[in-house]
Amino acid sequence: HADDFDLVPSARRLAIDWSGFIGPVNHVYRNPDEPRSDDVLELSDGRVLSRTSVPVISDEGAITGRAWYFRDQTQVRKAERLQAALFRIAEVTRASGSLDDFYSAIHSIVRNLMGARNFYIAILDPQRNVLTLPYFVDEVDTVMGPLDPNRGLTGYVMRPGRPLLADLPTGKPR
Repeated sequence: HADDFDLVPSARRLAIDWSGFIGPVNHVYRNPDEPRSDDVLELSDGRVLSRTSVPVISDEGAITGRAWYFRDQTQVRKAERLQAALFRIAEVTRASGSLDDFYSAIHSIVRNLMGARNFYIAILDPQRNVLTLPYFVDEVDTVMGPLDPNRGLTGYVMRPGRPLLADLPTGKPR
């Protein structure tokens, strides 16, 4: 029991919700015969863990400690969020009264997934060889007229037809 509390400073740095982290720990130590399962822990490094704790019982029936199990649920949670977003997009596709409402709703869904305060939708007109931006929200810039698809980051991403993950500080592809 004392050794468990040696880990508290490390856990305090990682846990986003400290009271949600330590409250169940204190509860099981006050109630040592109780198992505890599937506590969800969100960590400051972006991981999501599932925590389970059960009493360790000797052959004589005495509680000699606790076993703690942690399972990384980060990818499962991301997949659940993405699935929910795709479902919302399907709903919006069916229910939007106008393209402006549809674009705004898509922006809201994407913003919930990845914090996209700045967002635009670009449409390529291959006959005129221009990009138009029917939806554009930016904290600094204003919407411009049609764009040359052979210039700029949008064109750079569209030409190979693959997503681009760029390093934020340098802007270089990874």
